[in-house]
Amino acid sequence: MEKTTITTNNDRLLAWMATVPAGKLPEVRARIMRDCGISRYVLAHWLSGRTRIPYLALQKIEAIAGEKLFLY
Repeated sequence: MEKTTITTNNDRLLAWMATVPAGKLPEVRARIMRDCGISRYVLAHWLSGRTRIPYLALQKIEAIAGEKLFLY
């Protein structure tokens, strides 16, 4: 039996954030927080997988990324 890995939208966000150049990361984090209306603590919870990312926030993050990142 083959083991399958379940990737959550939180994992996808974390993987995409890892591809953002280090110099742009603070700007991207600030834009996500501003556009989604969240605090840095909520973003940290999303990145760690402690809380689910709401549907509307998924769309806003994809707009920031300029690509499809998540499964709906």
